[in-house]
Amino acid sequence: MPPDDRKEAMDKFFTAVENPGREPTIEFRFEDPTGGWTLVEARGKNLFDDDFINGFVVNARDVTGLKEREQELEQQNEQLRNMRKMLSHDLQNPVSIAADSLVLYRDTGEEQWIEKAEKAIDRMDELLEQVSAMRMVETDISETETVELRDIVSSAWEMVETANSELHIEDSKAFEADCSRLKQVFENLIRNAVEHSDGSTVIRVGTTDGGLYFEDDGPGIPQGERDKIFESGYTTNPDKTGFGLNIVKEIVIGHGWDIEITESEGGGARFEIDGIVYQPAVYS
Repeated sequence: MPPDDRKEAMDKFFTAVENPGREPTIEFRFEDPTGGWTLVEARGKNLFDDDFINGFVVNARDVTGLKEREQELEQQNEQLRNMRKMLSHDLQNPVSIAADSLVLYRDTGEEQWIEKAEKAIDRMDELLEQVSAMRMVETDISETETVELRDIVSSAWEMVETANSELHIEDSKAFEADCSRLKQVFENLIRNAVEHSDGSTVIRVGTTDGGLYFEDDGPGIPQGERDKIFESGYTTNPDKTGFGLNIVKEIVIGHGWDIEITESEGGGARFEIDGIVYQPAVYS
């Protein structure tokens, strides 16, 4: 037994020897013949008062496989929680767009609002299919295609209630990404910017040498909070879930990229995603 494990076992069992009412259960590692470690669960019982036994009885069993299965189950449960979190959060955008578009269609009779509602419903289907096709919420992105930054951002903009905000796409390049997951990144970034600026902000998106940036002219993010905002459930608004930026980071990392937060020239938040390999431009 490793020294630390042995000390804990001895302390608990000797305490039980001195206190007959205690029946400790401990877990410790035990070296196996191959040089690895077997996880053992041992239960002790003071039976010195028993005339037949007159001793301290220990029953031990190998729980290595059991603990591995428990860990796998916990990982699966966590993955299911992540799926539910992602789905419930990201469906809010297209649901709101579809509902508002139908109201505007009833008021105006203009077909453009029906078309917008149809796009929102298609986006809901896309998100549902994406989750149902996933055995688990993994950060790894396995299937990619060539996407254009302008197209992805414009599509995400249509799926968010943007109020009086403005979008400026400074430039655009093509690169490999999971189209649907990348839309989630920008849907959440746009939604975050709009909600933290009371519905009126100017958003700028563009490329850098090895990545892209997304910035706004809103209130910004204090430097002391920038390490926290990607944590699941962290939010400065009690009415919000705090899942949006956590989803953003998971998807970015899954692509093999990095994301950092700085301050924009207008004093707002600036998200910089690095590690993107752009396709070379072809001029005819």
